[in-house]
Amino acid sequence: MTTTNIIPHKRKEYIDLAKGICIIFVMSEHIAHNTILSSPYITSFRMPFYFFICGLFISTKYSYKHFAIKKVNALLIPFLFFSLIALFNDIILSIFNISNITISNIFKTIISPYTCINGPLWFLICLFWGYMMFYFLEKKIHKSHIRSLLIFSISIIGFYMSKFSLFGHHIILPFFFSSAMTSLIFIYLGFIFRKKLNLLDETPKDKYYFIIALSIFILTQYTMGPNYIEMIWNKYTQSYIITIISGVSGSLSIIYLCKFIKKVPIISYIGRYSLIALATHSIFIQYLKIYNTNPNITLLTLIIILCPAIYYIKKYFPKFCAQEPYFNL
Repeated sequence: MTTTNIIPHKRKEYIDLAKGICIIFVMSEHIAHNTILSSPYITSFRMPFYFFICGLFISTKYSYKHFAIKKVNALLIPFLFFSLIALFNDIILSIFNISNITISNIFKTIISPYTCINGPLWFLICLFWGYMMFYFLEKKIHKSHIRSLLIFSISIIGFYMSKFSLFGHHIILPFFFSSAMTSLIFIYLGFIFRKKLNLLDETPKDKYYFIIALSIFILTQYTMGPNYIEMIWNKYTQSYIITIISGVSGSLSIIYLCKFIKKVPIISYIGRYSLIALATHSIFIQYLKIYNTNPNITLLTLIIILCPAIYYIKKYFPKFCAQEPYFNL
């Protein structure tokens, strides 16, 4: 949901639109599991898309220290800041009995290495691990074919790790590291596709790439069925290859579609600051669900609320939402 590397050229508005569309998919899923926007067909590429698009903008030209500090500023500082906001919110809800949240549940969530007090923020931790693994392999393994093989191997191990169980429990590493291992392939493919297909530039071939990507996605979904992905728990209903094909072809379809559309003001705005939308939407949903309205109305209300929320958060807390560095480089 966040791409904070410095881009040496004009901002790509279609990327903001693509991120905006997918964060709306995420919000819809968190509002209700049975809407059109939360169908398994969309789930099959929704989270892979974010890792893929982060791979588009990753740069390893910095030293390890510089790279690590950039990712701490972009991911871990916002994680801590928005977790504290969510913690305060949950305490308020508990005190006034607005929801079924209890102090004991809050405490269990805080100390568990498998959950977050602000649920959607698992992505930031997972992405941090993914970035660190990618950087290490890119810097230390100079032969590209060996590096590619290692990335595939790590991803496959992560993917199939949850297929096995130990003492009746699926094998899932703490702090979302299993998911980071699996997602490493999407970061890598985003990095590769940026070079091979000029994804950050508009070319005459874009319409053909769009048709190819969409055809592959539709064919995969039609022949194999939708692939329901629950990346937070590293769970997948299809094989590794089908998961990769669905994730990448779906991601490319959205990106190329947005290249043609260019910009949709509100959606593009939310996409540009998708980290803030990611970090705050679940808090707003807690209150909106009290009124038990139609999921589509709840989603529309949430989108309207997010616009001013994003504006004020980035204005008054820029260092805590990746708009300015917290630690200077």
